[in-house]
Amino acid sequence: MAAAEPRWRDDIGLILAVGAYDDLQRVLEYYATNLMIWPSGNVTRLTAHEYGPLVAVYDYPEEFFSPRDLPAARTALRYLLWENRERAQAEAQQLSPQGEKFFELLFQHHIDVLSPVLLRGIRKYHDVLAAISPHGHLADLETSVYLLHGAADDIVPPSETAWLEREIAPRCLRMTLISPVISHLEFSASPTLTDKLKLVHFMSDFLADAESSRPHRPARTP
Repeated sequence: MAAAEPRWRDDIGLILAVGAYDDLQRVLEYYATNLMIWPSGNVTRLTAHEYGPLVAVYDYPEEFFSPRDLPAARTALRYLLWENRERAQAEAQQLSPQGEKFFELLFQHHIDVLSPVLLRGIRKYHDVLAAISPHGHLADLETSVYLLHGAADDIVPPSETAWLEREIAPRCLRMTLISPVISHLEFSASPTLTDKLKLVHFMSDFLADAESSRPHRPARTP
């Protein structure tokens, strides 16, 4: 999005987007449903990482907890995001019975039960989420772009790169790879040789492009 802004466009020579999203609302809805929606209309299932729904609730706690419960809910959610489950449960004991019940469902990862509540809360912020999403904001992009995504990414689903690919003008899009070699932060335990070679080819092309697009700097005088 920065590279599509006239004020910053000339300062960005090349983009490598790794695990990037196109539409933040669609990502949050994935957290609530475990369903990836592809540009083709196909829908596939990939269980979202537990971190995703927690971040959504932590960002908009007023949609899920009463005003009385907000301070304790924020603290309990923060500890849960820090993976301090014992302290999170201790803080959750200060919640009202209704708030504690909702928190326990989050704690036990019962997203299937919480899905309607999560979707209702997420969709209230459509305009806010649209403003910070690349979707619809890349018309003025002139920079070369490489898109790389892990096929097993359960934090930002790989379908988002397929959507991004549609947003970027063909003159700017250099290469797209959704690779089973990586997930979000980890490497696959047993990638095939073909998949390894595809990733090496992708990175080789990107590095060559990065070298050729680097601005020339005159040699320093001794």
